[in-house]
Amino acid sequence: MSCTGYKDKKYHKNLRQQTVDVLTEKQAFGKSRNHLKKMGLAEDKITSVETYRTYKKACFRFTDYVEKNHPECTTLKKARRYITEYLDMRTKQYQDGKISADTVKTEASALHKLYTVKPEDKDFYHAPAMHREDIKRSRNADTDINNPELTEFGKGTGLRTFKELKVLNGGDYTTREKIQILANELKRKKNLTRGDHDQLAACKAALRFTDKTHFIVVKNGKGGKLRYAPIVGPHTDEIVKKVKETPVGQKVWGSASHTTFKYMNEHANRAEYAATIYHEYARPIDEIPKDKINRGSGKAYSSQVYYARKDMKGRCFDKCALGMVAVALGHSYDRVHDVVSHYAYKF
Repeated sequence: MSCTGYKDKKYHKNLRQQTVDVLTEKQAFGKSRNHLKKMGLAEDKITSVETYRTYKKACFRFTDYVEKNHPECTTLKKARRYITEYLDMRTKQYQDGKISADTVKTEASALHKLYTVKPEDKDFYHAPAMHREDIKRSRNADTDINNPELTEFGKGTGLRTFKELKVLNGGDYTTREKIQILANELKRKKNLTRGDHDQLAACKAALRFTDKTHFIVVKNGKGGKLRYAPIVGPHTDEIVKKVKETPVGQKVWGSASHTTFKYMNEHANRAEYAATIYHEYARPIDEIPKDKINRGSGKAYSSQVYYARKDMKGRCFDKCALGMVAVALGHSYDRVHDVVSHYAYKF
């Protein structure tokens, strides 16, 4: 009597199972991506749980395509030859308006990660460029009317919907004074742990906002990072009251349904948050001192001004204000390009 299962020599893992095995080996959750880049391992590792989940789904769509259209192909190694064919098909779907350029780029990135394909490799797939005017998802805050109080809370804190806002608890609030005290304690402490270093970095970022008093404590932001998000806008008092009146350990928005969060326009709310902060700190462009000389033309220009390109060519932004926006959103101070690319449509 023959047995079936893993011990049966006739048993072979399907393409999905092989994909999971490969992606699992590439997991490096919690590790610094910058550190991996310096070691030359960034292309072969996945540091974010969310990225892992996204890539796995994208890879499954590829393997399903291969199994359907090339049933004779039973190994990932042989499936590699169909990557370009698959992505060309997805690019055609983008050109026909069926999917977004972002979807094609994500799937290309996922397959590059699965097969450790580097940009300099001959089979690296160059996905179609994304254009800001083509982005429609979650860009219209006016449609977010199912819970106005929750919407205003999102605009005033910049929290991501599911990872940060939905899980926000009573007690996840602090003040600039408390952050300063914590920073001083950490500076005096000897032999800081990695957690201490992360907390000190979050404190230093929050203390950039010298004119802000109220902050939301985001314990597990993007990439698992801690940050203190300044509360801004006309509804600051209501937001502070809402969090402070929620018992410690209970969810601030526990009464809101999953559907309410599902249909929140997260990006539009974060863009409103970004715009509020930018306008609070931005200087008039013509008043920013010109501190550099262009070697070619000999004309003076300011290194503190960001000159937008492509579809936003002609617009200029205060780099210092953009840096403050980046920090508030949970990025590093120098990520000004990302701020302009994703949020400046609201400025």
